[in-house]
Amino acid sequence: MADVRPLPDMDVVRVALARLKAVRDIPEVKTSQDLIERLKRKLHHVGFQGSIEEWLQALSKELEVTYNAADMGIGIHEKILLSYFSMLMEAGWKGVDIDAAAKVIHLDWKQYPNLHKKFESLIQLAKVPRAEVGRWIVEDALRWQVLSGAEAIKAQVLLDLGTSVVPIIQEKLSWALRNRDQIEGTGIGLAALAEVLVTLVGERALPFIEPFTQDKNEWVRHYACRAKEYIQQGKVFAFAPYF
Repeated sequence: MADVRPLPDMDVVRVALARLKAVRDIPEVKTSQDLIERLKRKLHHVGFQGSIEEWLQALSKELEVTYNAADMGIGIHEKILLSYFSMLMEAGWKGVDIDAAAKVIHLDWKQYPNLHKKFESLIQLAKVPRAEVGRWIVEDALRWQVLSGAEAIKAQVLLDLGTSVVPIIQEKLSWALRNRDQIEGTGIGLAALAEVLVTLVGERALPFIEPFTQDKNEWVRHYACRAKEYIQQGKVFAFAPYF
């Protein structure tokens, strides 16, 4: 039998390489203008010939096709946008005033509410000091009612922070088990925290997850059981893979 392997998403590769080259071109970010210049260089390196305004027009046209078509995935311009969101957040953590850099992204947000929530979420995270953002997301997760785009990005950021957040997640899951009645709604944030923990530490997450397989909430039980299965199968979770 032939060795069949999944093909990489070449748009993801192009955007990642363009980001690396943009950082090479603008190695230090001290102002919003530096971020805007990085965006321009990123567009250049993916082969887009035009201004930021022209790129926003191309992005809008792309979103008209892809935004409500779940089976199509996101296009290259939205991948560039999400990469820029990440750059804004990281610059904010370093103390850069990102307001002007954020304002260059002006879309008709009413047409794209989920994308707008992602944007607002990243700006919100950018205002939280990096040393505190892990705990901030963990606390925020207990209020999540859904795991949509904005929440998925927060979960991905938590995952990207790495093993430094493991004690915080373990502490919160242990607290949640003892104080389950204080967590209202769907409990979907508990599921997200469990999935982040599974991805970071594998089978060591099991003692913190197994109690939730008997949770009173059907969705929490479902996701806890799935997380346990992922441990057994050696799988990991990804929440916002294009971010």
